[in-house]
Amino acid sequence: MLLVVVLAVPAPLLGQTPMSAAAQVDTLFASFTTPGSPGAAVAVIRDGEVVLAKGYGLANLELDVPITPRSVFYIGSDSKQFVATAIALLVQDGALSLDDDIRKHIPEMPDYGTPITIRHLLHHTSGIRDYLTLMDLAGISLDAFHDNQPVIDLIARQRALNFAPGTRYLYSNSGYLLLAEIVGRVSGESMRAFAERRIFAPLEMRDTHFHDDYTHLIPRRASAYFPAREGGYTAFLTTFDRVGSGGVFSTVEDLAKWDANFYTHQVGGKEVQDMLHTRGVLTSGDTISYALGLDIGEYRGHRLVEHGGALGGYRANILRLPDARFSVIILANVPTVNVASLSRSIVDLYLPPAAVAAEVGQAAPETVGEAIEVPRAELERVAGHYWNGEDGLARHILLDGGKFLYRRGPGNQTELAAIGGGRFLMVDVGVRVVVSFDPSDRRPERMIVDQEGLPNSVFEAYTPWEPSATELDLFAGSYYSDELRVAFQVRPARGGLVITTPTDSGRFVPVMQNTFRAPSGPIVEFSMVDGAVAGFVLQAGRVRDLHFRREEMRSP
Repeated sequence: MLLVVVLAVPAPLLGQTPMSAAAQVDTLFASFTTPGSPGAAVAVIRDGEVVLAKGYGLANLELDVPITPRSVFYIGSDSKQFVATAIALLVQDGALSLDDDIRKHIPEMPDYGTPITIRHLLHHTSGIRDYLTLMDLAGISLDAFHDNQPVIDLIARQRALNFAPGTRYLYSNSGYLLLAEIVGRVSGESMRAFAERRIFAPLEMRDTHFHDDYTHLIPRRASAYFPAREGGYTAFLTTFDRVGSGGVFSTVEDLAKWDANFYTHQVGGKEVQDMLHTRGVLTSGDTISYALGLDIGEYRGHRLVEHGGALGGYRANILRLPDARFSVIILANVPTVNVASLSRSIVDLYLPPAAVAAEVGQAAPETVGEAIEVPRAELERVAGHYWNGEDGLARHILLDGGKFLYRRGPGNQTELAAIGGGRFLMVDVGVRVVVSFDPSDRRPERMIVDQEGLPNSVFEAYTPWEPSATELDLFAGSYYSDELRVAFQVRPARGGLVITTPTDSGRFVPVMQNTFRAPSGPIVEFSMVDGAVAGFVLQAGRVRDLHFRREEMRSP
């Protein structure tokens, strides 16, 4: 679930002219202009004109080089829209179909019993496990591979999918890496060469490329940084050069040219533009917000097209309000730049919310301003623990210090405001999320989370489990995954378990019988055979139902 905190804009700023708004943009980025600070490049486009293009902070701290609109940043998952465009161009050429079985182009992928199509990959509805998560679990460094094939082999080694193709949406970097591979195999060119010839060169995006060779020099590259605990910054250094899931380096000036293509249709014409904006449809008939490398939504009554990206210290966000012909592009070289939130703050400066809503004749969406007071007894009635077995998610609804909270884990919580009928609205998030319970007098048996643009998530009420030390001892041992080809070590510790992977170690606390959860989110569900622990299933975000066996039960 993507939660975005929107920076507040003082009321007097609403309705100001672009010139005064530009000065206020400087204020938004003022903290990144202090000496020795990395920062961001920003472009604001209105009615086809770049009305602001500016850099804040340093592109290189060691050389004291400032960020400018021509500074080149890694844009992470914003690369996906270029991969999707390449696929759409090949469809237009008649070289492939969105409904092709991916095994037609990548025959080494296993047969899961149901075809996975190119369309599934584009919409993140394939069910294929995320390769970045798999690499992390297996202790494989991002810098380990410099060719797609080892990654494809890792993906193909997975015996199961997260879910049946087309039945659900779950963001998967594997899908877009496979799409880039398909572009290469169908066109006979690398993803880099194809994009240069068919997309970047026609649009004169001279500072943009897919970075498939980490030794390649990039003029005016902005280095990336992390804040250091002791103050100052540390460098983010990587030789990661996989393309598809990410891989593009670009500038805000070049991306403004890309933004213009959504109106001029210079690359691909209207046919390709229509494909890029076609949202996915699940087998249930539900339409998801994700189209082809673009997320389609709404912001303050206006149609929104957006995508973000990240790798290490790099952050990127491309936001477009097509009906207002208004876009914001932010590229940053430190993760403390909240690119999504700042993009919305810039929208608020140039396009006041009331005016935006009026443009499309819509009322403003439900807000916390419409919250109502409810008796404390009503809050206590719905407070409790809830479990989503499909996704392996535990949630705790509680009163804490006078606040009613939706808690995902330690330090990760959101305040809820009552809006009536057993319904609560999440406070200070960038999308509309309503949490609802049975409005009857009895304690609810389930909780429904309705996030704008996504299918509802259903949680069942459960009673937390507090195992004894003797019960915890039963889980100690070594557990092996054939799909990852690694072993995890499990030992009891302070009322829970410590699980050690090839590169990390973390504490898991009991949730319910034989089920444990890490504060960061992963869930392990142990299975029993004749009273003995036989193995566990791991749920780790974009990787679901990954099986581990106890070492003594490992097959040869």
